[in-house]
Amino acid sequence: MHISTSSIFITLLMALGMILLFYVLIQRKKTHLLFRTDLLILLAMIIWGRLFLPVEFPFTITIAFSALMNPLQALLNIVVFGHRFGEVIMILWCVGMIATALHSLYMLKRMFDLQKIIQKKSEVFHISDFMKVNPKNDYPVWKTDLIEVPMVLGWQKVILLPNAAYSQKEIEHILSHELQHILNHDIWIKQFMNLLTIVYWWFLPVYWPKNQVQIVLEMRVDEKVTRSMTQEKMLDYVSTLVEMNEKITKTVLQKKLRFSSSFFFAENRNVLSYRVQYLLESKRKKKTNKGILLFVFMLPVVTNLVIFEPYHENAPGTEGTWSEQEMQERGYLIHHQDGTYTFCIDGQQATIQNIKDPVFENIKVIEEE
Repeated sequence: MHISTSSIFITLLMALGMILLFYVLIQRKKTHLLFRTDLLILLAMIIWGRLFLPVEFPFTITIAFSALMNPLQALLNIVVFGHRFGEVIMILWCVGMIATALHSLYMLKRMFDLQKIIQKKSEVFHISDFMKVNPKNDYPVWKTDLIEVPMVLGWQKVILLPNAAYSQKEIEHILSHELQHILNHDIWIKQFMNLLTIVYWWFLPVYWPKNQVQIVLEMRVDEKVTRSMTQEKMLDYVSTLVEMNEKITKTVLQKKLRFSSSFFFAENRNVLSYRVQYLLESKRKKKTNKGILLFVFMLPVVTNLVIFEPYHENAPGTEGTWSEQEMQERGYLIHHQDGTYTFCIDGQQATIQNIKDPVFENIKVIEEE
């Protein structure tokens, strides 16, 4: 396995296609009847995995695509301020990655500072103080005047509750929901998304699924919390969703607590309607459509199956093509006494007509004796 310009390009191309698929699936009404939320989470993880592995695998098939890759290669080989444009892009990429990582660390520090303030001004309870719960899942509950929205501080596995009056039904539904976020380890999914935006800070499509994934996480929690409920109790849960959503406004503090999950995440009526519709119709859907399931499981293989490479007629290519890295690592040029050049790689040779072609710029040259 190795990384090359072509492997990064095809990774971005394939990821864009899968992101658009994810976006279409979550946006189209009624498509949720074809699958369960876990399938969407799996699709998101495949997208992230593909982006974190922009490499060529041993089974990857190389396809010469001169119409697309030759202009891209020529663009990256343009000299800017004494450096190849491709090198300049990599420098900017790394600088942006470091800056984005530092900003995320700063936000993480602010979150921990806020946690300390909240803890000092909260009444401390446990879930068992409000409802029956498995002792191993009896996590702390902080009631405080500093928030208006129930949420989970994921790193500490603490549930925050606004200091307000709740009916027994409301408190059970809210705590069950927040507890399920903890059990699902949703905080790690969110941080994986944050890590992806740090690495690919310049690639705008990676930001598109963030809100959609948040919706899917809420839908998955709703589904699991109500799975064993009767129809009547599930309707009570839906009623709590609607009633509590009417009472809640987005607060400044909630904006700052980026590393939390929430029963209500400042959703608009369309999002709430989507969650409620999915919940009410989930009983009709026993399992994911087999065709969709097979397609999603095939994505990791399909998206790594091919890679596009530039092709130059004057470069060796009668029996195959090579990536730039392969040509630099395994190939070399022979500079003949008459001024001509021959390129050699893997036992093959070809006379070079245009030695100034950027593809030969970093290849070792051997002088003919």
